[in-house]
Amino acid sequence: MAIPIQALAIRSRKDLEEAKKNSKGGGSVTLAAPPPTAPNDPKKDEIQGVFVVNGKKAVFKPVKTGISGVTDIEVTDGLAAGDEIVIGSYKALRTLKPEAQVKVDNSAPKKADEQS
Repeated sequence: MAIPIQALAIRSRKDLEEAKKNSKGGGSVTLAAPPPTAPNDPKKDEIQGVFVVNGKKAVFKPVKTGISGVTDIEVTDGLAAGDEIVIGSYKALRTLKPEAQVKVDNSAPKKADEQS
């Protein structure tokens, strides 16, 4: 399965654990790997994943990736066929919090000359 590179997000284990504690009723975040062995190495504290739309919430799901192309990246583990993922700019995904409310908008983006 391949997804757009814009859908891939990186989160720290700390952020995901805080989101799990703060989620109200039912939402859960599953961590993909055991806690890091070297606590001072920030690279080992990061998890790559995607946000999957679950109801009206964006749920972070850790994924394993394979080969990547110019615009897409292979997902080898963590997603199922039919999962609806959140795609956006780097800034939008970087500020998106796990379990945040989202609105699905599948309309095509407007071009600059259509907006004026």
